[in-house]
Amino acid sequence: TQTGRFHSLAINEGTAALLAGAFGRRKMAAEGKEQLFAVCTIYDIFWKLAYSQLYYALYDGARFLAVGTPSGTSLSRESGTHQSMQMPAIMMGLPNIIYYEPAYGFDVKAIYEWAFRQMTEDDGESVYMRLTTQELLQPWGPHSEPLLERHGLAEMPLFSEDERTVARIRREVILGGYWLLERRREAGYDPYSNAFQIFATGALMEEALLASQTLREHHGIFANVCNVTSWERLKRDHDAYWQDSDAADDQGVSYHLHDLIPDDEAGVGAVVLGDFSPQVAAWVGQALGVSTPVLGPHRFSRVGRVKDVRRYHGIDAQAVVETVLEQVSVPWTRKRGRSH
Repeated sequence: TQTGRFHSLAINEGTAALLAGAFGRRKMAAEGKEQLFAVCTIYDIFWKLAYSQLYYALYDGARFLAVGTPSGTSLSRESGTHQSMQMPAIMMGLPNIIYYEPAYGFDVKAIYEWAFRQMTEDDGESVYMRLTTQELLQPWGPHSEPLLERHGLAEMPLFSEDERTVARIRREVILGGYWLLERRREAGYDPYSNAFQIFATGALMEEALLASQTLREHHGIFANVCNVTSWERLKRDHDAYWQDSDAADDQGVSYHLHDLIPDDEAGVGAVVLGDFSPQVAAWVGQALGVSTPVLGPHRFSRVGRVKDVRRYHGIDAQAVVETVLEQVSVPWTRKRGRSH
């Protein structure tokens, strides 16, 4: 309807996904019916219980927004079995749906608006948006002061009120990621001796920022922090570029991961931090041409405080710092160069 309608289906994930597929059928318009756009929200881990219904809905070309929340280690106090580390990899394996995992309110809004616009296009698809109930300090506008204060930052020039900057960040959210913290703007930054890249996603952005702060203050390492909003979008663009035999000869063609890295930082070390199984981003080291550890849960989880469970999985700020220090100790000649 024009005003929308809400349906609550208690502990019935399969029916929820079945309805989303039915409402989002592309055949609705051909049948003379009003095209509907469903938002189907299910506990992230329980999308697995709706897998068959989701699979056939996507096979039929249905378009809807699949929201998985709560998710990951933010559910540490609830149950080890509810911490959905495998869902991003499962969703990335399905056609006709693309995975996004926003960290901040700005990201959610940009993805939400884009998701419904592209669903109306001939080449559109469904969108899986993985969210968390963990509170995160926001980097935008007047509400950014607590975040700046916590991480010892005078400002984040990126988050100005300049309309062109806001438009660029909104576009980069959809392309798969943007630089949240650019240490390269600071005095003393040298990509050949003291720089590093941290690629982080979703609820773990706070851990990435804490790690960058520790590395800067105690080890003299300038770690830039990239907020990756979609590993699948980055991978799709990367693969499409390298599968195009004419792309290398066309200076006007590129892919977003390449565009994120300045030319003089092509050999800078990197680490990935995610609340998901490591295979989601296992490809990125080859794409960057540098050794790139992916810090993500390798095993089933346990119940406990969030910080303790993240330490158990090696996905907290301390784990990032330890990994970066280990990486920078490797001779430069072993890390340098892209591998394509």
